Amino acid sequence: MVEVTEAMKAAVVKVIFDSISEEERKKMIEDSIQSLLTVKKKDPYGRDSGDSPLSEMFANGVFTVAQQVIREKMQNDPELRKKIETLYSEAFTRIFETEREATITRMAQNISNALADIRDR
Repeated sequence: MVEVTEAMKAAVVKVIFDSISEEERKKMIEDSIQSLLTVKKKDPYGRDSGDSPLSEMFANGVFTVAQQVIREKMQNDPELRKKIETLYSEAFTRIFETEREATITRMAQNISNALADIRDR
């Protein structure tokens, strides 16, 4: 199989753009922008994801920046890190001790659902 390089892609774009009229180029660009704004992507199960590609890119950007900020804060603020560790510890205690049966039921249902999804493919 031939590897398609960025240079090859650029050459194809140039050939296409050089072979169509100014009006067709304008329409192609408008359609591409409209697609970025409105076309919904599908999730792995074929359902609409609810986000346009542009909305998804924005959300991914926000998530990436938030991760960086939180990572820096966690590395540089031992007091905050300790508070978060305490919260997680208390949450796990609650899950394993006070809500054990409900947690087991939810876990069993999730495992069952995952196996059913695999079986039904």
